[in-house]
Amino acid sequence: MAGILISLLAEQYPEKIQSLIYLSAYLPQNKQSLFDLMADHQQEHGLTPIESALEFSADKRRCTLATADIIPLFYNQCSADRQQWALQHFQEQASLPLATKPSLSDANFGSVHKNYIRCTHDQIIPASQYTMMLAAQPCQAVYELDADHSPFWSNPQALSELIVKIVKKPGGY
Repeated sequence: MAGILISLLAEQYPEKIQSLIYLSAYLPQNKQSLFDLMADHQQEHGLTPIESALEFSADKRRCTLATADIIPLFYNQCSADRQQWALQHFQEQASLPLATKPSLSDANFGSVHKNYIRCTHDQIIPASQYTMMLAAQPCQAVYELDADHSPFWSNPQALSELIVKIVKKPGGY
């Protein structure tokens, strides 16, 4: 959900943000929620694994995953000790942010340079969804990383090197 958040921050504070780096993130267009992004993808490609796995509370205000779905979806390239830690700390979350439709303008959000890091083993956002999002909301640079949806754990060295590369790229950040 951080892709929605950083997009909103770029809309509100474009003068304070030199560039965004979307990391295995949902990339919205104006008035497009995370649920909208999922629905758009679903029309063409069917349910994603995360959509099939989400479990909502009776009042639809919270969502979580069955324990058996957590590692395959979020941590499939992580070491066993990291996977176990994640299982112990995984929490349900509020679902309202998933329905938030950010107002994004060309003048603000559109003026901020955007980079995207696509993780090649991501089971949350499939390659077909990355393709759709990036076609609808292009970024100035797109990178691939050999990692799952949690690259800060599954491949932290390569992630940090890629971020440094992006930041140091002449005119690219």
